[in-house]
Amino acid sequence: MEKKKWYKKWWVWAIAALIIFIIIPGGDDENEQATDKTDREKIVEKEEEQNKELTEKEEPPAEKDSITKAESQKIYAYSTDMADHSKRFAECMNDFSRTFSAADYSDEWIMNTAVILVEMDNLTNEIINYPQEKVPAVFFGVHNLHVQAMKKYKYVANELPAAIDNFDANRINELTVVLDEANGLMNQATLKIQEINKTLS
Repeated sequence: MEKKKWYKKWWVWAIAALIIFIIIPGGDDENEQATDKTDREKIVEKEEEQNKELTEKEEPPAEKDSITKAESQKIYAYSTDMADHSKRFAECMNDFSRTFSAADYSDEWIMNTAVILVEMDNLTNEIINYPQEKVPAVFFGVHNLHVQAMKKYKYVANELPAAIDNFDANRINELTVVLDEANGLMNQATLKIQEINKTLS
């Protein structure tokens, strides 16, 4: 129900933008003609031609509507993909945090950690390899931040096993810093998404 309301709000926004795009240029031309022409008959003729052009422009928005609908569907599909990924990634990170905070370096702990890190690596690949053509223009900046964050998470997932095997505390601390950087990028992305959603609502 909530998704349907958001979708309708997007249509209201898109239609309003379309109306502004069509109507405003006509108003500017009309003012210029009124100031440039002094012959009343020519002004009337120009106004009639403009009215006719405006009518013709408003007649075939079937093509523009289909473009607007395609873009809204693209946004809906992308948002759905990202929401699904965010849920799965949050679960993975919760498992990682819970497991790593209880580190005892036992064989069972190492096995559990390895499984979580493989899952983390797979999830990061989903965003890193997400097709650019499926990203709506309004989300380009956010998606770029998302990809940067995922690359850092992937780095941690790939490098941490060796640090654990070698009991390398310094290396683990270095990877913790990278993890914090990834979290910071995700926070930036979240703030940008909130700003974008305000413009779409």
